[in-house]
Amino acid sequence: VIDAVANLDKVCECFHMPFQAGDDEVLRGMRRGYTFDSYMKIIQKIRAKAPDASICGDVIVGFPGETEEAFQRTLDLMEEVKFDNLNTFAYSPRPNTEAANWGIKF
Repeated sequence: VIDAVANLDKVCECFHMPFQAGDDEVLRGMRRGYTFDSYMKIIQKIRAKAPDASICGDVIVGFPGETEEAFQRTLDLMEEVKFDNLNTFAYSPRPNTEAANWGIKF
């Protein structure tokens, strides 16, 4: 996909790259299949092959068990990527989900 966006004139140079959190422990709790490092490798590939492409993302803050240090890692990721657009969401428990049943205050 990165090559197609970089090389085809009729494709918009925009990548929507939701990351949810910048901390590996929080990502594991969210059951995401990636880490900070694997996410950043994709971002680096985009920047190398399509340097003028915009990068947009999604982030969730306040996930159960998220510490100040974990939140800071999310802020660090945001600073490093320099998103062109970022959708931000506060965690809200949803019935019958694992995280909502953890009983952790947030």
